[in-house]
Amino acid sequence: MCEGLLAFARNEYAACVEWLKRVRHIAHRCGGSLAQCDVIHLTLTEAALRARQARFACALVAERTARKPASRLNRLLKQRLGTQPPIGIAYCASEKIRQVLRVQDQKARVRPTPQHAKAGGYTR
Repeated sequence: MCEGLLAFARNEYAACVEWLKRVRHIAHRCGGSLAQCDVIHLTLTEAALRARQARFACALVAERTARKPASRLNRLLKQRLGTQPPIGIAYCASEKIRQVLRVQDQKARVRPTPQHAKAGGYTR
């Protein structure tokens, strides 16, 4: 997985596709949230688009759309397959990362108070 992400960072999109294609179905084993696994899938999709592997990119987008048909991001990905989208996928992926970090930050702030710990009370 790391090799694939490094290949993407080096603008070696075809190599990125080959690396991430091998691990995309087992990426969840590395731990982390669904959103973090989603970043791997988005990186693979973007790499396929940039490597001009349209058939594979189309299959990836179809998988995503089947799981979440109402997703704005999936609509943008579909749009990207045909034309240049108004918002790039890299922007959307960075927004997804920001969302994950916000949620993790919020979870870190919510802690049980000593007097309510037994009762399950939480404060911010």
